[in-house]
Amino acid sequence: MVPEESCVKTVMLGATKTTQLEENQKAVEAQDLLTADVMAKVEEVLKGERLSTW
Repeated sequence: MVPEESCVKTVMLGATKTTQLEENQKAVEAQDLLTADVMAKVEEVLKGERLSTW
């Protein structure tokens, strides 16, 4: 997950199988479900947590 105010402009996919691309497409299609209310709840849950970026 990349925060909206992130400087990330592109996400590179490293899929090696068609099924991986299909799963990624489902995630893109689900974006509309991430309303401001849902994102606020996610932020509250993650508050103070550092997320690993590898």
